[in-house]
Amino acid sequence: NKRGERKQRLADIRALPAYSQLLAKIDGFKYVLDSEISLMIDQVRRVDEEPYYLDPDTGRIGYKVMDSISYEVTYGYRTVFAYIREAEKGHLKEKDKTLASALSIPLSCGQFSYANISPERILGVSGTLSALGKYEHNVLTNYGVNTFMYVPSVYGESNFQFDKAGDGIRVEKDVSDYYHSISDQIQLMIKKKRSVIVFFQDNACLKDFTKSSIYHKVCRKTKLLTEDMSKNNKEFVISKAATAGQVT
Repeated sequence: NKRGERKQRLADIRALPAYSQLLAKIDGFKYVLDSEISLMIDQVRRVDEEPYYLDPDTGRIGYKVMDSISYEVTYGYRTVFAYIREAEKGHLKEKDKTLASALSIPLSCGQFSYANISPERILGVSGTLSALGKYEHNVLTNYGVNTFMYVPSVYGESNFQFDKAGDGIRVEKDVSDYYHSISDQIQLMIKKKRSVIVFFQDNACLKDFTKSSIYHKVCRKTKLLTEDMSKNNKEFVISKAATAGQVT
């Protein structure tokens, strides 16, 4: 990424023998190659922009998607350079095989809008149809959506409501009091023979809580659920989460 103390530019890459050798193999596509190299130069500096996870057993790199890690998701050359970084650190068991699969130039061959392929019929379901304004209705009619049907909800009116301040919202002055408050609520629910599910902002906050002395004193019957767990382990923890006295 750098030559001396200066970040490399496209001109620096063009001066390399490897550039000329590759260009000779794809004669007539110099603009494509230059475009991809420009992307590489930009994304090599942003490898950590999207945190990644390395599976030490398979050597695959994945990213957090919802509450799990997906090894099918990639972030362009950021993922490619992540593989190179892990290889340099010696974290890939089958280095050559993994890099042979990961090091490539993904080219976009085109894209199109599903709404503009002139389908015979467009069907859709939305829970916000009644909330559409005139502009949104006009957009739908421009694409041939002219018939609207409103179906009442099978669940009836929503009973959702926010807790009043003081009933369900607590603001503690420091981390210790915060953890004590969590443990108090856990113990209260366990005494009522109920299951308890505690959500944390991220994995780091959860680990910080589990390292505290408060956690070890009150949370004996606990199961941790994190996005980097295997599918089978997740399903096991979820299946136990509703058991009376269980803390997740």
